[in-house]
Amino acid sequence: MNMKNRISIKRRARLFLAFFLPSKAMKYLGFIYGALLPSKKSYSSMGEDLIIEQYFKEKNILQGVYIDIGCFHPIWASNTHKLHKEGWTGFCFDIDQSKLNVMRFFRRKNVQTFFQAVTAKPSKEPFTHVYKFLTPWSDIDTCDLDVANDYAKKFDLDYEISRVPSADINTILSKLPKFNFLNIDVEGLDEDILMSMDLNKYSPDVILFENVDVWGGTEQIRNKLELFCYERLFISSFSVCYAKSILRKI
Repeated sequence: MNMKNRISIKRRARLFLAFFLPSKAMKYLGFIYGALLPSKKSYSSMGEDLIIEQYFKEKNILQGVYIDIGCFHPIWASNTHKLHKEGWTGFCFDIDQSKLNVMRFFRRKNVQTFFQAVTAKPSKEPFTHVYKFLTPWSDIDTCDLDVANDYAKKFDLDYEISRVPSADINTILSKLPKFNFLNIDVEGLDEDILMSMDLNKYSPDVILFENVDVWGGTEQIRNKLELFCYERLFISSFSVCYAKSILRKI
């Protein structure tokens, strides 16, 4: 059975349970499922954290700082859990307060959480609309209406619309300390945020993002990252990772 079929079966099982259990109970059930997954070498969906961990070891950055935008879960499908276990400090953003609550509970003093949507451009409005799917511990909530409608059709799901605090990426980064790793997973807006990010001021060692439509990311984002001396470290399914070179160039 391929990965796509396994994900589809898990999603159908979650929808089946949702018919019989209240929403709050399903949230806790989704969290417990993720927390009790067997211990393994990788906690990412496709092994991304193993390469990232090795990169930082080779660069001798053993306890750095990460920013996780769209953090989802402290353990399940997490690109930052291994770094947390090694003593890194984290700043985590999400549009679902319940996810941030468990992130803070599990990562304790090593993490600060922010109930906030991260946008590409500044806005006069301090809030933005978000689209949260009516499925336990949803991994596809988004701030993009077109993406929400595509997912609703693709997965036969309904979503609810709410407003959450928001700020643009550069305003947010201006209030945070220097960081080594940036992880972005915001369902359809990853590249928009990176295209607006001021890499002259904020230049982490590693940037990991997703593009579910263009394998390896668009030409536009590749050109920008390469302009600022990033090189592609790996592609793993939808995940795309760029990093500063470890070796001195001749």
